[in-house]
Amino acid sequence: MILMQKDIHANYKSEKYAAKAISFLKKRGLLPLKASSELSSIVGHLIGDGTLSKDLYVGDFKFFGSKNKLEKIKVKVTKLFSIQPAEFFQRKGGFVLRYNNCIISRVLELVGVPRGNKVLKEFTIPTWIKSGNKKIKKAFLVAIFDDELSTPRKNKRGYVESLRLKFNKAEDILCSGVEFLEDISRLLSNFGVVYGTIKLNNDLYINKCGITTRSIYFNISVKRENLLKFRDNVGFETELKKIDRLNSLLKDQQFYK
Repeated sequence: MILMQKDIHANYKSEKYAAKAISFLKKRGLLPLKASSELSSIVGHLIGDGTLSKDLYVGDFKFFGSKNKLEKIKVKVTKLFSIQPAEFFQRKGGFVLRYNNCIISRVLELVGVPRGNKVLKEFTIPTWIKSGNKKIKKAFLVAIFDDELSTPRKNKRGYVESLRLKFNKAEDILCSGVEFLEDISRLLSNFGVVYGTIKLNNDLYINKCGITTRSIYFNISVKRENLLKFRDNVGFETELKKIDRLNSLLKDQQFYK
């Protein structure tokens, strides 16, 4: 169990609202809350492209991406939490799936989703995912890779580009970003996938608030044997373009090792 009634109670200053939240969660079979691949996937997508409101008293959380991806996330959220989205709409560059539920928002924070701007936050993979079974670990990795891993492709010279997992982090908390990627690489090791060392991009970016950020990344080897392991043991789930590109590369008779 990763979340108990006492954890919910301790998260509220008001006895009245704590009781309301506990009742809400019990009616949905969410107390005690068990680790699951659905929850791991939802957490992965929120740590990836998604966002959880920085305000504890606001129930807003959002997912971004392709319609296909968000449709599948919606099914998981409905199955696990029994709530419906406040909005599901198209915008320039993709779609947005938005929920507004203060109780579920608090639950998501308690199970490890960081609030607000993740570039400025110190966080790592929740312990219950790192210590979970392979199904739970895989669900998290797939969500992160759907959201953040580069799309498989060849460069102009015909060579397959490394698959890159990259995140931006404020320069004063780079160690947190490195730790996060180290955790992901350790999860990958469970599936026999070969990856490179974690590196820092030397280029600095100063945002509109004057905060300096840098990119942290590692590459996944694109040797044919490793890509086959990646596809068959982890892979993508919802990003059809990435799935098609990876399959196309692996079918290519002139695949560059």
